[in-house]
Amino acid sequence: MKAEMEAVRRFAERIRHDHRPGQKILVVAHGNLIRTIMPVLGGRNPHESLLIEINNASLSILDVWDSGEAVLRLANCTKHLLPRQIT
Repeated sequence: MKAEMEAVRRFAERIRHDHRPGQKILVVAHGNLIRTIMPVLGGRNPHESLLIEINNASLSILDVWDSGEAVLRLANCTKHLLPRQIT
């Protein structure tokens, strides 16, 4: 788990470094990565990821400001899925 957290931290830093403020970035990944990267991008403890439920094919939106603060605008939205598709 520690190696995974470090990989997520490096990925988050690369996102911050490679993209300009205000730029929209789409990350398509397994729920575990999404669950872990949200607190990391927001400058929080990656272990807080255990508190976030992410269903398969759900949508989440995280705004990260220049200051490093982040706002979770949408989490685990499954409105576009049929009930039988939500897992």
